[in-house]
Amino acid sequence: MALQMLAEFPLLMASGYAACAWISRRHGDNRAIDALMRMGLAPLLYVSLCLMFWMVPLALDLARLDAAVNASKVVSLLAAGAALRHGLWRAPAAVLLFFAGNLIWTLATVGMLFRDAGDRLCASFLLADQQLAGSGLLGYAVAAGVGLFLHLRRLPGFGFSLPDRLRNGDKR
Repeated sequence: MALQMLAEFPLLMASGYAACAWISRRHGDNRAIDALMRMGLAPLLYVSLCLMFWMVPLALDLARLDAAVNASKVVSLLAAGAALRHGLWRAPAAVLLFFAGNLIWTLATVGMLFRDAGDRLCASFLLADQQLAGSGLLGYAVAAGVGLFLHLRRLPGFGFSLPDRLRNGDKR
């Protein structure tokens, strides 16, 4: 469970992110994608729902037991990585703060649930592995919070205001 949630999920999403960046650089984005990805709402919603689904213990068990479910996990996480690239690029600070805050809260909650549960929540994984996955998810929640803060900190007004030169119409 820990290997699946703490290594496989991030690697699949990073692969999808990198593939999307490579394809966009090579072929460019078209107007249909730009319209669908307006303000990053659709891609960030997909990323949130995908990650929340794969944090459910029954989904993890089914992915381990059924090759078709495991293949759908791989495809959905690759797509989530691609969606994350589009969402992060287009989302204003308020949208990013909403979705990242929701993800951080979910990671922390599931992490505490996995770590503090007295019984196994997944039939296919040992209790010690579940507790390790919970501790790792808590670490990811802290890292995502710090990353979000650092990202917003480098934006003018934490991303909630425009610099004076852009506010006045100067695009230099």
